Amino acid sequence: MIRTLWNGASGAAGHQARLDAAANNLANINTTGYKKQRVVFADLLTREMETSGRPVNLLPGSTARQGGGTAVVATCRGWEQGNVLETGRPLDLMIEGEGFFRLEKTGEEELYTRDGNFFLDAEGRLVNSAGYVLLDNLELTGAPDSLAISPNGLVTARDAGGELIELGQLTLCRFISPGNLEAAGENMFRPTTGSGAPVELVPGGEGAGMVRQGLLELSNVDTVEEMTGMIEAQRSYQFNLRSVRAADEMWGITNNLRR
Repeated sequence: MIRTLWNGASGAAGHQARLDAAANNLANINTTGYKKQRVVFADLLTREMETSGRPVNLLPGSTARQGGGTAVVATCRGWEQGNVLETGRPLDLMIEGEGFFRLEKTGEEELYTRDGNFFLDAEGRLVNSAGYVLLDNLELTGAPDSLAISPNGLVTARDAGGELIELGQLTLCRFISPGNLEAAGENMFRPTTGSGAPVELVPGGEGAGMVRQGLLELSNVDTVEEMTGMIEAQRSYQFNLRSVRAADEMWGITNNLRR
């Protein structure tokens, strides 16, 4: 009965984490560049059952074992391409394919994002909504109205005389294992030992995606999939609590037995 209590408790805790992940996915369904999360489970250590009471038809050499419950071992992200939102803003950029924009957090550290919703600060630099600077050495003061960014990241604009001038080159960063990036909040990620060091590439080269101007990548959350998963997790949570209640009732009956 004690084992049943622990198994039910571990299952309830695991499915609570699954519910939390699904709720977070739905909350970020319109968040630019958001990648959905998925909870990964693993069974706990199994134990060999007592030899007494074994069924006579147990196969020779086999053992009767019982599981020890479940545990959450990881929260993974799906990196599939998100939905596309057409904005027409010259400073809205979408990565079609793999890659991340590289930004600097107020002189502290370099972070990486799929969110291409950029703005122009007073110094003519591209920044995101939190003020983090895009690290591509672009000075765009007075250029946004005629700004053009090609799929391979070349930034151009027209001067007062209508002549086309080059303002710089946007680059993207790739990681060997993006699934191991650490979420830093505000749609940002930071590299870890597992993700590997960032590799800076020209868009469209060596597996890097292309840059699309005037578009934004929304989340890759599937509403139907998340709602179905929430219903399944809720039912599983209820069943685990029922097993805990049943074990508690059996324990109470056992404690109240009289000779």
